[in-house]
Parts: sequence; C-alpha cells; structure tokens
Amino acid sequence: MATEMTYISREKDSRAGWVVVFSAFIGMMLSVGVLVIYTYGVLATAMASDLGWDVVDRNMIFVSYSLGSALFGPLWGVAADRIGARRIIIFSTVMLSICFVAIAAVPRDPVVAGVAFLAVGILAGGTLPPAFASIVVGWFDRFRGLALGATMLGVGVGAAVFPILAAQITEHFGWRITALSFAGMVFAVALPIAIVFLRPFSEPMAAPANGRAAGSRFDWSAFRTPRTWLMLAFAFFTGAVLVSCVANFVPLLMARNLSLTDAATYQSLLGAAILVGRLAGGAAFDRIFAPRVMATILLITAGGLLTLQFGSSSFAFAVAALGIGLSIGAEVDFLGFMISKYFDRSVFTTMFSLMFASYSLGATGGPIVFAALASRTGNYDLALTMCWSSIAVLMIAILFLPRYNSAQRAV
Repeated sequence: MATEMTYISREKDSRAGWVVVFSAFIGMMLSVGVLVIYTYGVLATAMASDLGWDVVDRNMIFVSYSLGSALFGPLWGVAADRIGARRIIIFSTVMLSICFVAIAAVPRDPVVAGVAFLAVGILAGGTLPPAFASIVVGWFDRFRGLALGATMLGVGVGAAVFPILAAQITEHFGWRITALSFAGMVFAVALPIAIVFLRPFSEPMAAPANGRAAGSRFDWSAFRTPRTWLMLAFAFFTGAVLVSCVANFVPLLMARNLSLTDAATYQSLLGAAILVGRLAGGAAFDRIFAPRVMATILLITAGGLLTLQFGSSSFAFAVAALGIGLSIGAEVDFLGFMISKYFDRSVFTTMFSLMFASYSLGATGGPIVFAALASRTGNYDLALTMCWSSIAVLMIAILFLPRYNSAQRAV
C-alpha cells in the first residue's frame, strides 16, 4: 500500500510542525463542525422562512446531520488509520464543498433538505477534529497539548466569524448564495492548504510479516480496559452538559430579566473563554498531569453553575460564562491529548473518532433534555442542578485515569 507524502528530514517540535498546525487551524476553521453547526441557526432560519418550514422541520433536518456525523464519524477514523488522515481530509473537504452546492439547490420539501444534510454528516466527517489531530500529534512531543489547542482554536475563530459572515451574505444575497459561498471557500482555501501544507510526520509504523499496513486492523482489546470506557463516558456527558449550557445560556439569562443585548454580552465572554481554554488548557496539559488540569477546569465550571443557580448578579453570570467556556474549550483537546498518550498512533484517529462520536451523541440529546426539564419545572433550577452535579462527578472520575508512563497501550 502506498504511503502518504511526508517531511522526511524534519524533527519533532520543529518549525515545520507549526506550519502543519497552521494548516490544520485553517482546516478546522472551514470544517463541517464550523460551517454547519455554528452557522445552522442563521442558514436554517433563512431556509425555513423562504421555503415555509416549521420549527419541527428545521430541528429534524439538524438531527439528520447529527446522526449521520455521529454514526459515520468512527468509520472515517478507521479509514484514516488505514489509508492516512491526509487523504481522508482532502477527500472529505471536496465532499463538503460539493454538499454545500447541493444544499444551495434544495427544493421546498424538507425531506430533501434532510437528505442533503444527512449527506453532509456522512461525507464530510473527515473534516472533524480527529483527522486533523491525528496529523498534528505526530509532529509534537513536548508541545503536543499546545499544538492541539492551537489547532482546535480554528473552531473557536470560525465560530466567531462565520455566523456573522453568513448573516451578512444571507441578508444581502439570500441563503442559497451563502451556501455557495461556503462551497467556494472550502474549495478555494481549505483544499489547497490541505494539499500543500498538511503533511504527516515521517514516523514509520511497524509492518506485520503478512504485509498488511500497520493500523489496518483495529484491536478491540482497547475496550477491555476501564480507562477507555471512562473516557467514552466523559466524552458523552461533557458533550451533553456543556453543549446544553451553551445552547441555553442566553435564554437562561433572559429568564433572569436580562435584555437580549446584555445576555449576548455574557455569551461573548463565554466565547472568549473557549479560546482561552483551548490554548491555556493545551499548554497546561504539556506540563501537568492532564486529568488534574481538566479536573481543575471542571471545578471552576461546577462552581460557576452553582453560583448561577443561586445568584442573579453580574458576578454570577460572568463566573458561569467563564467556567462553561473554559471547559468546552479544553475538553476536546483533553480527549485528543489523552488518546495520544494511551493508545498507539496507528489507531489514534479511530479512537478519537469514537470519542468524538460519543461526545456528539451527548451534545445532540443533552440540550433536548435540558430544555424539557426547564419547560416542565418552569425554571432552570433542576436543569442547572443536574449540570453542576454531573460535572462534579466527572471531575472526580477522571482523577482515576492512570499515569501515562504506567498505562500499557491497549493496542
């Protein structure tokens, strides 16, 4: 089997690695996770208004994307470990561009739109964090956490920029032009950068005697270790809790008699905290045992949510925003970092994709449960209690993860 092109003479933690980080940053900024998830509110609202859909139609279309992404994401991980993450990223980037062209052409029927977004979830899953992280971790040892944080920063920057850009394009030219614009940006920017600069480190895998490429068969013995199940549970419940908090933060603050403008100000603070969590958390993972760092961040988050439940001051709102943002900024970096320490590089993308699928499933169901609890009780107290108590349990649980140097690799 042919191998991917690599930088043969480079060393780890070198400048060449940071070029790869920058290209991965751009890839993440123009990934399906940004262009669909963070702009869906703008794009789908305009589509619903133009095509006559109701709220149920709009939400079910997003569910179709989420299911496609969660179910097929692990398959992209397996493919990346078998034939190379770079090839998967390039193929999925092309597919993402084509899918946006298809979205621009959807008719009035919401079923057709649902199929189009399902196709996005299935075909563009190779542009999600696991594939990019797989390439980045190969370039770094001492600065691996920081490099992962800088890569994932692309999601934060994209989440800040593209909803505004989508709103401006949609307002002036319509949602179909917005979809075509996204297709063009992916094809003209993300694809060339991936082809030219996104190269894996030249770290040869051991080849078995039968000639099969390393990583061509996944050893499911990984699932006989408690740490794998603990990390899967961590991914699911942090996705459920933190995404619920983000999705409902503005409505919650408005229920405390804040105006939309004031609530949006605290949401912006939350967004800034996500960026800090990405970089500061990643850098800390390189220097301190990562579960201790993540547990400390979760402690801040639990404290912020507890303060928010029993307080209605600007201090309570700010602490909650900072806590939620720091955790949601650090959690995916934490998963990628821990997987790189516990598992062999030949299965990194598969394991990260499984973790990310678990996270995505939690993120899909969590906001629904959160909103249902708030609707049933008439306030957010029970939902907040469940959130901060769940985070407290997760904080304690991850402290039981073993040290990297004492943990045998499962595969």
